[in-house]
Amino acid sequence: MNRLLTIAIAQLRQDDPYANRRAAWFARSALEDVIVELLHAKQVDAGPLASGRTKLTCLESLYREEDPDIVARAQYAWSRLSEACHQHAYELAPTYVELAHLVRLVMGLCGAVPNKD
Repeated sequence: MNRLLTIAIAQLRQDDPYANRRAAWFARSALEDVIVELLHAKQVDAGPLASGRTKLTCLESLYREEDPDIVARAQYAWSRLSEACHQHAYELAPTYVELAHLVRLVMGLCGAVPNKD
């Protein structure tokens, strides 16, 4: 499992008002790493300055025929985690259940990365 996901899960278990938001940040970072690994599996390097949206667009163009489910799950998780990370004062914070679902979604995407061996 991705080290960042391990930290995200540990944050979810914390009992303080900011734990969910911290978990969202770690889970989104883990997701971004997974997206880069999926792109590398197709011999594509989006570059260090490419935004998350750019990497998702690359992912969509590379996997939409082969496995459109990976693209849909990655886009959904990235959008929801980004909303959780950039929550406004007038918005409700994501719940534990919502974030736990998103972390599991990212864990599933980790499993979709082909082995490097």
